[in-house]
Amino acid sequence: AQSHGLSTIAFPCISTGVYRFPGEEAAQIAIKTVRDCLNSLEFTEVRFVVFLERDQEIYSQLLKDS
Repeated sequence: AQSHGLSTIAFPCISTGVYRFPGEEAAQIAIKTVRDCLNSLEFTEVRFVVFLERDQEIYSQLLKDS
């Protein structure tokens, strides 16, 4: 994204619906990965895109707790 001059990026909640990957584990992985990379990248905005209310609740709680 940065090589294309983008300053914002969004990540969808992948495989937690039909493929039944555990939502909380997916959110933990996504949040940790973004945090680990933010120090070396220059994004002004990162969005986690969710489709299910339960995923929204998981992300909200994990981001609030950290």
